[in-house]
Amino acid sequence: GATMKALLGGWQVNGIAQMQTGFPFQIRTASSNIQGLSGRPDLICDPNAGPGTTAEWFDTSCFVELPRAATALRQGNMGRNVVRGPGFERVDLSLFKNIFIKGDHRLQLRIEAFNAFNKLNLGTPGFRMGTSSFGRITSTNGDGRIIQLGLKYNR
Repeated sequence: GATMKALLGGWQVNGIAQMQTGFPFQIRTASSNIQGLSGRPDLICDPNAGPGTTAEWFDTSCFVELPRAATALRQGNMGRNVVRGPGFERVDLSLFKNIFIKGDHRLQLRIEAFNAFNKLNLGTPGFRMGTSSFGRITSTNGDGRIIQLGLKYNR
């Protein structure tokens, strides 16, 4: 009776899920035009059809930098934000057990897991042509799994 109610009652489960597609970003040329602005390359194929790995997130061969003399006359034909970065997924979970002591006194045992499934979220790939990081992902976005335990007294 009362023992079973104390064991099985007073539980609380919470969760938050974040899921996002990758953000679009702009590819920039290695050099600047006469006004000192970063140039826009010509686009010759679909860069999002690339391998999608950290070593080459998008097809870097799809971008052609204009000769410096031509950049004073025109920008490349590439539109804005034609490449998408990696998506983002994170699930946070918590489990609480409320233990009623006497009157309005209670203890709450808490376990909370942030990024509970330990999903690796990749950072934005290098976007400047002519650099060693162009098309490569060299960072992550967010933390790995974090678990914390807690005890809370309420009156």
